Amino acid sequence: MNFEDISNYLKKQGAFKDIEKFLERREVPAKCLLLKEGKIADRMFLVRQGCLREFFYKDGKDFTTQFFFENDGVASAESFFEDKPSKYNIETIEKTIILEIPKKIYYESMEKIPELKSIMYIAIQKRLIQYMDYMKSYITDKPIDRYLNLMKTRPEIIQRVPQHYIASYLGMTSVSLSRIRNKIKREG
Repeated sequence: MNFEDISNYLKKQGAFKDIEKFLERREVPAKCLLLKEGKIADRMFLVRQGCLREFFYKDGKDFTTQFFFENDGVASAESFFEDKPSKYNIETIEKTIILEIPKKIYYESMEKIPELKSIMYIAIQKRLIQYMDYMKSYITDKPIDRYLNLMKTRPEIIQRVPQHYIASYLGMTSVSLSRIRNKIKREG
């Protein structure tokens, strides 16, 4: 379930106009920090065009945890839902068009449109399952298998994201990823 599915459903119900007037459309350049680690998220983002990543720093290195593309909803979940300082940064990778939803409007919409709760529950559930699969792979799979799985399940990452972010996401160095890619090319 993505933004298109949700907005089409809301349009059929005649409820999209109630929410749309509160969405702020922004064009954001590449490498723009939308949320900084330690800040409390007061809005959710919907990606209309572009690519974002979620990451954190440890010992001066950055570790990418998720990528978001067209029609994905993006928020630092623990910060947005629990009013805690974010453990993550959210940054644009390429020029991006986003819609911003203030937290207050998000919760008001959930109360006014009961079906929206169900839709958001399904969307959050799908994201959780995706993240659990990622974590299992990160722990149990060899680096080459993680990359091959990423090629198969999320080709948009391979096509649009710089190699050093992919390496970070897969838990390896850029040099190791380059070796893996070269090996796959030689054997393919």
